[in-house]
Amino acid sequence: MPESGLTNVNATMMFEAVGKHRAIGYHVFAAESSLDEEGNLRESVRGIRNSFKMLGNVKDLLLKYAGTDRIYTLTQNVGQDASRIRVGDWLCRVCYAGAGADFSGWVAMDCRHAKDLIHVNHVPMSLDEETARGLLFRVSEKEYYLVGHKVRLYWQKMDRTDGSIPGNLLRGRGQTRDLGAV
Repeated sequence: MPESGLTNVNATMMFEAVGKHRAIGYHVFAAESSLDEEGNLRESVRGIRNSFKMLGNVKDLLLKYAGTDRIYTLTQNVGQDASRIRVGDWLCRVCYAGAGADFSGWVAMDCRHAKDLIHVNHVPMSLDEETARGLLFRVSEKEYYLVGHKVRLYWQKMDRTDGSIPGNLLRGRGQTRDLGAV
């Protein structure tokens, strides 16, 4: 991909290009403008830098699995909080903004508990904001590698034969609730 702009949108599209379209290179236009007058990286360029670092860390997996059905691209659109993908016999809920109020499963606490998590659970509403992105590599039925930014995966085995959808995969407004006697 030649001459991509130094924007957060392109930081996410880099994952689309590499994961879905098998791009073998990604070049940004005007790389010299990524530094300010003091030589520090501009805040607006951090998303691009982070994407290059993440993809660099999985270059061996990219080379090994390029062109196969073992790479899943996970990218968030503006205003989107989650998506779903099918991975073998699993249905995977991809959450971009925390677990969400509609998730009924177990959520692990991390080193940030007891702190304000508003930035972790924030859904970008502008093209200027950095969106979530990632690549999931399926090495075998029981071995996966994930690289990404603000991506959480919740797995559900697809062994239901009655056609029902597990409750934790529905949006909150799609679930029925017992409101008690009226």
